[in-house]
Amino acid sequence: MYEKGFGEIDKTGENKYSAYFSGNEAYKPESIYMKSMDMSLSYLVKQGKEVYVFLENPELGFSPKSCINRPFGLVANPCVVSLEEYKQRMSAYRSDIMTIVEKYGNAHILDAESLLCDDKQCYAKMNGKILYADDDHFSVEGSRYIASKMINKLVVPNE
Repeated sequence: MYEKGFGEIDKTGENKYSAYFSGNEAYKPESIYMKSMDMSLSYLVKQGKEVYVFLENPELGFSPKSCINRPFGLVANPCVVSLEEYKQRMSAYRSDIMTIVEKYGNAHILDAESLLCDDKQCYAKMNGKILYADDDHFSVEGSRYIASKMINKLVVPNE
């Protein structure tokens, strides 16, 4: 939503498209993102659709490759991001999305935060399995893990 990188892997933290929008002070990617989200939900709910918005998972800011245990005593990265850092970076996004979703009766939030984070850290690796394919997208294992926990929020058993 901010078009900016995060963490060691995206060292600059600059807007990826700043050269393209140079001189256009009115360009605010976060405003465009939220307006588009609101318009999309409005359209879908008016069509009678039940809508689920999956909140963004914690970005790592490092490559999950660094989480792999190495031979000969080389120590792997602990594979965590502090919960405080994640919350700080995502607070405006989460607040704005929740405000939009609350406007619509048939729209719901799916939030993986409690599945990936405890009261101090968010984890890129659980039970020896790496949950991320890169610094902000789930691996196949991560997708399976999240899906197995979220499926009950989406599927209503036949009565």
